[in-house]
Amino acid sequence: MKDRQKKMLRLLLSQHELFHLEDLAQAFDIGKRTVSRDLDNIERWLSLKGARLERKPGQGITVRTYGGTTEDLLDAINNSGNYFDALDPSVRKNLILLYLLYNNREIKISEMAAAFLISDTSVWNDLNLIEAKLTRPTLVLNRHKGVGIQITGEESQVRLEFLKVLTELISVQTVIPYLYSLKTDNVNSLEMNQLNFFMEKLNFPTNGGTILQALSELAEDRGYQYTMSGEAVLYFYLQLSLHRIKAGCLIEEDFPCQPSFKTPAKNLLSVLLERIFSGQLPEGEISFLALFMGVLETGSPPESVPFHGELVKEKTIQEFTNEFIDSQSKLDNHMYYLNDKVKSILYLTISSLVTRLRYGIPLWHGEWGNTPGNREKLELKRGALTNLVKKYFSIIPDQKDLDYFILYFQSLFFQEKDIPRQKIRCLVCCFEGIGLASYLQSILRKELDVLDVVESTAVFKIRQDYLEANRIELVISTFPLAGITIPVVKIALPLNKARLIEDITGELNNINFSQRKQELPDGEMLRRLDVPFDKIIRFIGDFSYLTMEYTEDSDEIIDHLAETLTDSVNMSIQLAKDLKEREELGSLSFEEYDTRVFHCKSPALAAPRAGIIEFTRKSPQRMLFLAAPDPCPDGERKLLSTITLSFLDNRRFRDALMKGGLSDMRRVLMDVYKELI
Repeated sequence: MKDRQKKMLRLLLSQHELFHLEDLAQAFDIGKRTVSRDLDNIERWLSLKGARLERKPGQGITVRTYGGTTEDLLDAINNSGNYFDALDPSVRKNLILLYLLYNNREIKISEMAAAFLISDTSVWNDLNLIEAKLTRPTLVLNRHKGVGIQITGEESQVRLEFLKVLTELISVQTVIPYLYSLKTDNVNSLEMNQLNFFMEKLNFPTNGGTILQALSELAEDRGYQYTMSGEAVLYFYLQLSLHRIKAGCLIEEDFPCQPSFKTPAKNLLSVLLERIFSGQLPEGEISFLALFMGVLETGSPPESVPFHGELVKEKTIQEFTNEFIDSQSKLDNHMYYLNDKVKSILYLTISSLVTRLRYGIPLWHGEWGNTPGNREKLELKRGALTNLVKKYFSIIPDQKDLDYFILYFQSLFFQEKDIPRQKIRCLVCCFEGIGLASYLQSILRKELDVLDVVESTAVFKIRQDYLEANRIELVISTFPLAGITIPVVKIALPLNKARLIEDITGELNNINFSQRKQELPDGEMLRRLDVPFDKIIRFIGDFSYLTMEYTEDSDEIIDHLAETLTDSVNMSIQLAKDLKEREELGSLSFEEYDTRVFHCKSPALAAPRAGIIEFTRKSPQRMLFLAAPDPCPDGERKLLSTITLSFLDNRRFRDALMKGGLSDMRRVLMDVYKELI
């Protein structure tokens, strides 16, 4: 900024009155056109400081500050080094690099100096830094004496370098408001002014309505939306492509991409280029855009979104996923297991991420705050993930990609659960709390919507302090209870479903709704497993598939079961005794599925055991067995009761137990338990 311009700005800042153009011309003894040019330079400088020059027709000229003060601006002017080139050198260098990448022509140093209001020497120094740090080997900075400066190389690399620098230079908090014409706060006003200033210098289209409309139509046609960051990078790529194609730059080489994206890519380019480009578009332009569209993040993709695994072999993704989940599980001491739906989403994300990194396609990452977990553990997760990506794909991801992927992985397992407050909070209990109580819980959930069955449990939970702490309002029990001040429904064995519903419905009329407390504890907390990760894995690994000759004699089945599950004769006798005593109280059968269940608690066992029994001949429906140690910690009891509930409520789980092999059974067990950890 010239000395006269600094003096003119000081005058505008120091006086609280409005100045007319004539006043400034007279004060500095220059013409009005010269004043106008000086004001243009002053306005640009102010825009970089989060302020603006306001020209009110017929009233005058003044300076408006946003969040700062006139004193701050005066201090900046009085700093001898604070001219337009007082931008951070790395920022200015990147702006010049973008300027060169955008234009397909030689640009004189004097033109760049005028564009960024710095000296030729500063431009020359910045060019030396740019040349030394060009990240793509195919790109070359050519200096033609007397002609100008130009960056040449593969067209796809030019465009990717432009996007890479842009995503590093401008934050997503600025890009999204810029793209969608949203208001920004004072914190981002400086960066927004820089972006607007630069886009103006590039002659970059500021009205992207046509492209945004095309992206909207694309989303409608594809059935899903890109995330805002994904849409932003696609928007800038399309704007850059239109400009470069106009300037005669075309991508000729072909790129591997999903065939399903080629047609939308071709249609999109045709619409945007119909008035610019005549003739057949090069296949490279179409395939490169299709590659872009296939690897950008999508918001809530439906089942119909194609899998992008063709770009990265599916087997490799599966092996990577399994090892990644295992590493996360060990670091968190938490069991992570993917069901089919979540697995397909994660495969899609991994393939997109790896392909983006492989081709250098950038993405604006949102500001998501701190990744869950302490700092030390996060560093361990980053290290583990980095090693895996290098091992399987020979790529080194940056920290933002690492943090984004770790957070995205964890978010797949989050599910908001809400228990309606108008329901009666109910506890179901029996002697073991692993079979019959869970069966009752399943029936009540289906038949009586007015009940919120908080838990199915064993007798030791039925204490008044426990009931009060968890706001239990009704207890349903298979044995008499004493010393309980809330309603209790006693269930007679053998179980009669119609009678059960009738007895409970009658008791509900005795509950005083007007005295209910509104703030209820989270019922889901009561259902979660408080069991170490290694014990859950061991329990799943011990899940048994037993075979024996067909018999209708329950004692023979129990004796075979007891011998298989124990290591000594004495323990076998004890377990058989406990199973038979439980059968004398009343056998348990899931009649609607024609399935018999053997269950008990026994001191003969050191850990909970479960599995199925299949007969080698004349095979009817398989039988299910559940056996708990006695005494049995509550977490281990829930391991077993969860099997009962899942068998009754989850068809896929039930089919695996009744028809599948042992590996199928263990896999669905992992699906079930990961929801409760």
